[in-house]
Amino acid sequence: MGVDFANVEDWVEEGTDTEDPVNFDNFNLSEEGMIITFNPYDVGPYVMGPFKVIIPFDKFNGNIIYPVK
Repeated sequence: MGVDFANVEDWVEEGTDTEDPVNFDNFNLSEEGMIITFNPYDVGPYVMGPFKVIIPFDKFNGNIIYPVK
């Protein structure tokens, strides 16, 4: 890709900082869990595109209401 990965760790730390709720404002719910999408430049260089993380509902330990199958 021709990406300098030296600064990727800084991008990830800043883009996932829990003190800044804007980092987590792009989310959806699916049958698998909560999907958080990080836009390009949030956690890496633009050329890598958006990143998605799925957090299964059982990881919320009852702190979220979700549909019952």
